[in-house]
Order: sequence, then C-alpha cells, then structure tokens
Amino acid sequence: MKKTIAWLSRFNPIRSIFGKIFLWFWLSVCALIIVVFLLARFLAPPVDISEPTQADLERVEGPIRMLGLALQRETPLPRALRRVASRGRFQLLVVELETDALILGFPSPILPPKNPLVELAEAEQPFHIKAPNMEFIGPFKFSLSQAKKNGLMLSDEQASHALFVGRLLKREEREFQAVGIALFAILCVGTLLCFLLAKRLTAPIKQLQQISKQYADGQLDVRTQLAQTRQDEIGQLARDFELMADKIGASMQHQQALLANVSHELRTPLTRLQLAAAMLMESKQELVSHGAQYLQRIEQEVITMDRLIAQILKLTRFQNINAGLSERKQAFSLLPCHDIFSQSIKDLQFEAHANDIELSVNAMPEVFIEADQEALVSMLENVARNAIRFANSKVEIDFRVLDHDASQSQGLTIRISDDGRGVAQSDLPRLFDPFYQAASSQNSSQNPSQNSVQNSSQSEQKPGKQIQSENHGLGLAIVKAAVELHNGKVEASKATLGGLCICITLPCKQK
Repeated sequence: MKKTIAWLSRFNPIRSIFGKIFLWFWLSVCALIIVVFLLARFLAPPVDISEPTQADLERVEGPIRMLGLALQRETPLPRALRRVASRGRFQLLVVELETDALILGFPSPILPPKNPLVELAEAEQPFHIKAPNMEFIGPFKFSLSQAKKNGLMLSDEQASHALFVGRLLKREEREFQAVGIALFAILCVGTLLCFLLAKRLTAPIKQLQQISKQYADGQLDVRTQLAQTRQDEIGQLARDFELMADKIGASMQHQQALLANVSHELRTPLTRLQLAAAMLMESKQELVSHGAQYLQRIEQEVITMDRLIAQILKLTRFQNINAGLSERKQAFSLLPCHDIFSQSIKDLQFEAHANDIELSVNAMPEVFIEADQEALVSMLENVARNAIRFANSKVEIDFRVLDHDASQSQGLTIRISDDGRGVAQSDLPRLFDPFYQAASSQNSSQNPSQNSVQNSSQSEQKPGKQIQSENHGLGLAIVKAAVELHNGKVEASKATLGGLCICITLPCKQK
C-alpha cells in the first residue's frame, strides 16, 4: 500500500512548478469566467418597458403578415418563425400561454438575462421592450389553430400564443456601461491572479539568490527552509544548493589541511638541506674527505622531496577526478583481473622474498574490471609494500568475488593482511586521511618515533628490510582516491593474522 501511495505521489501536480502553473492557469480561467457570468447577471442594464409609438406598430406589420401567410400554408410554427427572420431584419419570439414555453426564431443566448417577455405575454396591449442588445414590440395574441385556417388574426379571444417582434440593436444604440465594468473587473482579477503567481514563484528564487550571495561571501553554513518545506523543483534546487555548500566547505577544509600538512612535510627535508649545505660550507678544510657525504645527503633529501611532491600530485589528481573538477587522461578499459595484477604480484613476491617475508596469494578470479590499470597497480603495490614492510613474517593477498542480488553487479574484494603489530582500533577510521599519523596498537608509548603510523604504516619497521619507501602519510589516501575513482570502497580492520587488514572492493563483470 505504501509503495502504491509513493508511486501515485509522483503524479501529484503540486510537487512540480509545471503542475502548479498549469493548475493556476485553469483556475484563473475558471475564476474569470465566474466573474464575467456574475457581472453579466448583476450589472446588466435594466429592461426598459414603455408604450410603443405608431411608427413602431407600423414597422412590425410586415413580419406579422409574413408569419400569417407561412402558418396558413401549414408550416410548423418554429420553421415559420425562422423563415420570417431569415427574410428580414426582425427576430420573432412566441410565448405559449398555457405552458409559458418560448418558441424562438433566433439563438437563445441573445435574449436578455432577465427575460420579461413571459411576464408580459398576458398583457392586454402591446409594449415597447428594450433590452441591452435587443428591442421587442408585443405581445400580439393569436390562436394558432385559426391562423392555420384563416391566417394570423390578432385577437385576445381563444388566444393560445403571444407574438413578440424584435430586432438586434445597432452598436451605437447599445449601452456599454456594464461591458466596461466587466472588462475592468476582468483586468483587476487577472492582474491580481498574475501578481500572486509571480510573487509565489519569485519569492523563493530571491531567497535562493540571497543564499548564493552569502555563499559567495564565504558563509557556507547558511541554510534555508525551502529544502524542507517544498517538494517541487525549487525545493530540489535548494537541496542542491545545500549539498553544493557542504561539498565546497569540505573541499576548503581539505585544502587548508592539505596545505598545512604539505608545508609541514616539506619543511623537514628543507631543514635538512639547509643543515647539510651549512655543514658543507663550514667544512671547507674537510671538503675533500666529507664533501661527497654531504652531497649525497643533499641528493637524498632532494629525492625525498621529489617523491613527496609526486605523491601529492597523484593524490590531487585522483581527488579532482572523483570530485568532477577534472577529466581522466584516458578512458577506462575493460581488462581481465589477471592482466592487471599479475606482474605486480610477481614483483611483490620478489620483494617479500628479499625481506624474508612469506607472501601467499590465492588464484585470481576470471573477472573483468573497468579500470585505469596504472591507478589499480599503484593501489595494490602501495598497500602490499606497507604490509611487507611492517609484517613480522607473513602477508596474505586474497582475491574473491562477492555475489550480490540479481539487480546489482558483482564485486571483486582484495584483502591484504599481515601479522605485524597493527593499528589501534581508534585510529582505523582516520587511517585514510592525508598525512594522518597514528600510533601502533602495541608499545606506542615506548618508542613513539618508531611506532608512529603515518596514514599507511602500522608499527616500527623490522630491522634489515630493504624496501625503500618514504612514508609521508599519503599512501592510504592515494589508495582510497584510486578506489573511489573506480566506484569502489576501501576499509581497514584488524587482521586475523594479528596485524592490519585492508579490504578493497571493486565493481567487476563476469567473463
């Protein structure tokens, strides 16, 4: 039942501006028609009744004679009335005295709204009756049965019908006072309805305009009630405004944090560069023996800065693509999972063997991924090298395909687990933030300089390992950006081996 109501609510015209304008238009038309009808009824000029002049009576003798001839030929009364009207400028109307029924020789809408002809049908003498658009002379009583035999004989005796002879008034003979009032009323009512519609449409737009100006001034926390009170396009626009403000605010906070962290990270190698250069300048007498050492130190710091800047650029590029601020350099390709990761697995196995780490990898499923191969390879190597670096003896990489509902696509999960010290549970939610540093889950207070976890590390590195990796706290941030670039998700948790487990889920397709 709820689904049916929700489905029917989609057709509610009040939920869209188009429906509101459409309904308002027809309601306005109906209102104007009602106004015109009421004005026509209550503001119509009164019917003027007076005695006819001799000229008036002489003018109607011709139509009366023609009607008598038509009835004498046994022509039905309605047809006879129309025939006489078609041959001249007079309009004939007959009132049946017994039933007060009207028999017309012209269209009924041109009759006056308050028709006095029925009331005057029993009058003993004819009158001159002037309506807003017509005038009549009558009544002239006659017997229809005798008229068919002997022609139209005007007499009150045995009269069964009363005849009125009328004509349409010329334009200059009509009174236009009521018409003018009606036009003025229509203009006023139409103007009022248009004003209400325009005010209702423009008021929320002006409110959104003010909100946008406040956003431009940096007041991103301003909100409007339109997002909660309106369900039409304006309400949706207000919700989009709020969503835009939230994203801009988050982006600005992220940029500020990124700039602060970048400045901090770049200051360390720069300080060491300045120190090495100062020592080189002060040791002129030992330049031959120690100069190469100082120069090597300077070169190492330059390489460190180059790697840091490369990581920052990669992270920024992925984040901009995810936010829709820039386009991908190349389109994604549908590639087999084995072709994407096989070479990386071989390289990782070689590095694990060189560091006395057991790296176990299960068989990769035969699925296809819409992928940027370079980004996915960087993602896997980043996580796996961190696991090898901080593992005690074992790292596992597990590829599996998760089955979803029939309406959803399948997902490929990649779990990278190690048996290192891991990360404290409280640090897991922020592990993917750029430059975030967390302490290891064990002995973090004993040696904080070694147990610091910078976004992608867990605990101190095992002595003797040969993996050259500068840890600036950007590794897992880049991993998360690369995963989101492929509409996937990444999570961190405690591994069954005792260390850290990174679970990556990517959309995939069966062969």
